[in-house]
Amino acid sequence: MSANVDTEKSTEHESVDPPAERSTDESASKAEGTAPDDTVEEGPFKALKPTIVTIASVAAAMTLASAFLAGGRTTIAIAIGGLLATLNFILFIRLVAAFLDQKGNSAPWAIVGAVKLVGLFAVVYIILKRGDLPPLGLAMGYGSLPIGISLGTLFKPKPAPKKA
Repeated sequence: MSANVDTEKSTEHESVDPPAERSTDESASKAEGTAPDDTVEEGPFKALKPTIVTIASVAAAMTLASAFLAGGRTTIAIAIGGLLATLNFILFIRLVAAFLDQKGNSAPWAIVGAVKLVGLFAVVYIILKRGDLPPLGLAMGYGSLPIGISLGTLFKPKPAPKKA
């Protein structure tokens, strides 16, 4: 009896969902015969993965160059700045995707965004307050974010041609 009720509930839920409310990703994936991307990682991360890789690559290149040109502490500072830039961009993607996908109140995501920003400032403050690493090296490493975004946007792969 309970199994019968469960199947009735699931069919009711499916029939209540109007086709107009389905996302374009879901309808496109059904047309292609693949499953829809329901996770946050598939949608925004799939589209922005080249940019994330570019940011990390720029940070790695800057770190490697500083190892030959500047020395130990500056190299560590650039590596930490690049890591912070890459992680900040990944968290930003997750935050924006969750904010845009939600239906209802946007206040919780605004709070999460504020906490992320305060957390970033706190980490940078603690690193700078210790005085072990040069601030310019940290800023140079974090500079991989705008450089990586620019290069990732300029050299992104061309979209596949649409079939008529």
